[in-house]
Amino acid sequence: STPLYSSAASDVYKRQIMVRVPHVKLFTMSDTYVGTYMLAAPNGGAKTVAELVKGGMPFEKAMNTVMQQLKGKRVGIDNTGSSRVFLDAITEIGDFSFDDADLAVLEDARLVNLARGGNLDFVSPAGAAQNVMLLKEGWYPAVSITDLIENLPLGDPRGIGSIGHTGLATTDVYYRENFDTILRMTGVMFRIIDAINTDLANGTDHALALEVPVIEAAAGVKLGVDGLRAIFTTLDPLMSFEDQADYWVNQDSPHYY
Repeated sequence: STPLYSSAASDVYKRQIMVRVPHVKLFTMSDTYVGTYMLAAPNGGAKTVAELVKGGMPFEKAMNTVMQQLKGKRVGIDNTGSSRVFLDAITEIGDFSFDDADLAVLEDARLVNLARGGNLDFVSPAGAAQNVMLLKEGWYPAVSITDLIENLPLGDPRGIGSIGHTGLATTDVYYRENFDTILRMTGVMFRIIDAINTDLANGTDHALALEVPVIEAAAGVKLGVDGLRAIFTTLDPLMSFEDQADYWVNQDSPHYY
């Protein structure tokens, strides 16, 4: 099989890994994941950072107010480590320790089952599909990456370090010796992205309907076209060939490498 890899993790977490393998490099980006949340249970009455800030409360105080709600509560977080920057940020700013909660660190599938069974008060899954399923069932963000980005200083690593940039990577040697394969691979990827973005723009489901069974099988959840549309619209927007300039060319872009 060709050594082409997908790299998906928070930027800080990713750098900690990739610095150890300098011969492996990203060469294109496919999507930017901003769907990391600490979700609150439906009808639990938990306050959110967004509503408190909108009401005039300073951001730091809003974070503290929200995070203190987790004390003594049943909290679930994913066990991949991909949300570590986000979780570190919200606990630091909110002056909160998970030692003060009834904490479960599990894979997404078990987190979703616990949440849907009424056995968690707050949950932070890693996967977009799992987040969308819970959002559709009434769970809501007590705090999100968006809250951090909008309220922390521009470029603060606690905000931008939580964003997940996903792309294709390979070794220097393979890239040089198999450049035609690289172009064909990325060409197929960008054509798929164009087809999905066309569905999103026009309200159709030609490409989305083909994608649904693949995503559902991989994530182990039922999403349907509407759920997948929500992922690509809000949590994990796909980046077209034209969008690549923001990663590699436009130095004033927040996504510039």
